[in-house]
Amino acid sequence: MKMRRNRGFTLIEMLVTIAVLAIIASMAVPAFANLTRAQNLNRSTSELIGKIQEARMKAVMERTTVTVALNSAAADTPTQLNWMPQGTAVLSGTSATTIAFLLNGGVAADTTFEVCAIAGGNSREFTVSRMGVVQRVIEGTC
Repeated sequence: MKMRRNRGFTLIEMLVTIAVLAIIASMAVPAFANLTRAQNLNRSTSELIGKIQEARMKAVMERTTVTVALNSAAADTPTQLNWMPQGTAVLSGTSATTIAFLLNGGVAADTTFEVCAIAGGNSREFTVSRMGVVQRVIEGTC
């Protein structure tokens, strides 16, 4: 009578496989956390730039001064738009807290904004020129 060999994994093979997967997972978790922080910072910066561009277009189309208030959770009004950073991003203390667009779409002076990640210390900085145009986003540290 022939004995049939069992097809399958031994207990030791399973334990080694699980140990290898655990090691790989432990290396991936910090990288995933950094990716999440970077995405959050990019999203907050993009939302701020979008709000600034919306205010500029509104000022030109309605021929009135439109202000963007930063770090404000209040409801938008016809002459004021509000922006609040999302998640773990904050507006740097050195940044302006408001920006007003004139009826021609310009602002009184060049204005620089810096959005910082609370953890990790990364930042995104950009300037709104006197013409009201957002100029280059620069990556940096807080």
